[in-house]
Amino acid sequence: MKHHSPRRGFDQDQGYAQARQVLERLLTSSEILDAQPLLAKSHLLLGTVLRMSGNAGDATREYREAIQVLDEMRKDAGDKFVGRADVKAMWAEAIHWAGTSKS
Repeated sequence: MKHHSPRRGFDQDQGYAQARQVLERLLTSSEILDAQPLLAKSHLLLGTVLRMSGNAGDATREYREAIQVLDEMRKDAGDKFVGRADVKAMWAEAIHWAGTSKS
């Protein structure tokens, strides 16, 4: 029989808070460096952390930010960019959780 400790939820919440802080710093660094792929991935991961911690509104905003960055990269790099497996995966995840359709 498993016993669930009240501390378990606290530890998980602390983990989400720490992950959020790290990702927010990474977002800032990515913007300063103009590292678009890292910026898109950071928005995507921050959206996931926010969603898993119960903050759906902010999560949706982050997923939409990821889509915007990916779209800008697509415009700059052309259609070849969209065919990359890593980009397809990021785009699909962001679109799924943002509740939007790809333009």
